[in-house]
Amino acid sequence: MTMSLGGIGADRHDGGWRRGKRAAIALLASVVLVAFSAPAAEPPRTESVSVIVRELPGAGDQPERSVERLGGVVVAHLGIIDGFSARLPAGSVERLRDAPGVHSVTPDGRVQLTGFDKEVRNNDQSGSMYAVAETVTQAGTMWDAGITGAGIDVALIDTGVLPVNGLTVPGKVVNGADLSFESQNERLRYLDSNGHGTHLAGIIAGRDTGTPSRIAPGASKKYFLGMAPDARIVNVKVGDAA
Repeated sequence: MTMSLGGIGADRHDGGWRRGKRAAIALLASVVLVAFSAPAAEPPRTESVSVIVRELPGAGDQPERSVERLGGVVVAHLGIIDGFSARLPAGSVERLRDAPGVHSVTPDGRVQLTGFDKEVRNNDQSGSMYAVAETVTQAGTMWDAGITGAGIDVALIDTGVLPVNGLTVPGKVVNGADLSFESQNERLRYLDSNGHGTHLAGIIAGRDTGTPSRIAPGASKKYFLGMAPDARIVNVKVGDAA
């Protein structure tokens, strides 16, 4: 049996070419696989801030549209201040202040009652008038100094006042005018059919029956005392149950 040397060389050449081709294909496939499996580069993050925007009269929707053009979003409309809350990139706040129809742009944030610290939050009477008078407003300090509202009349223009405990001390409530629709009803004249006026009267000048004439420190923990417990309420009724 004879064999051509040229044939042997050709076979070797063809085999090497095929192996090289397969290696090239495998390499290309691995490159493609890596390219598709590699995580896409993330765009640079821009810090966003929460703001309160007040609008000028007649501004329409110009301020809201300005927020959107600056890459922000309107969160909620706040009719009580003629404005809205929004989130937008921090670097755009100054540009928003100069936008048409914008009165002001204020950083949004948490609001905490002044003086309402851990001492109050951990007190089991944290929601009581005692906590408000003694710890938050420190009205008790004024009482200790003899400043209790004595000789002061406070006109309460509201829904009337009911004779509940804390407002029945002789001379505590003096009835003024009743301008409400209930003034023609003798059973309702000057009296509170809504609840709001009585509530405010108690906060302003409430004083429980039996409270000692001199208000000792911490007395409001035992008795209900308003902010000025010796003041008088001048009851001016303008509202009713409706």
